[in-house]
Amino acid sequence: YHAERDWTKLSQHIDGSVVSLTYEQDLSRTVWSTFTESITFRFAWGSAQQGTQLQPHAYTSTSSVWTFNLETGHVVRSNTDGGIKTAHALVMLIAWSFLATFGIFSSRYRNILYAKCSRNQAMWFFVHRGVQISVVVFALVGL
Repeated sequence: YHAERDWTKLSQHIDGSVVSLTYEQDLSRTVWSTFTESITFRFAWGSAQQGTQLQPHAYTSTSSVWTFNLETGHVVRSNTDGGIKTAHALVMLIAWSFLATFGIFSSRYRNILYAKCSRNQAMWFFVHRGVQISVVVFALVGL
């Protein structure tokens, strides 16, 4: 249970394509205090089917991160192009979906895959170890 998610709706105004919502929350139920200098939050919006109630947004929603400086009143929108998330997803996909699978199969099916390696009976192990090490490297890079 997250008490900080229980916001009270004060007003709602819809004017064409603009929706204005006003909610409030008791300061004691948040992570903020009277000494808080800035607040960063993610603003998300989605389809009309989601309505205007505060709720978790769908995976198809769009969002942006905003930081409010409470001392100066300055508002900054963070760059949320998702490039780092895309790179993370791609590197982890390669590491865990392709390389890890190939490394496991190179060990499991070594008699079939490396049957013609008569000069080096341990070829399957060298391939298996090399691929699994590359999985660890990709996973660390992807973090």
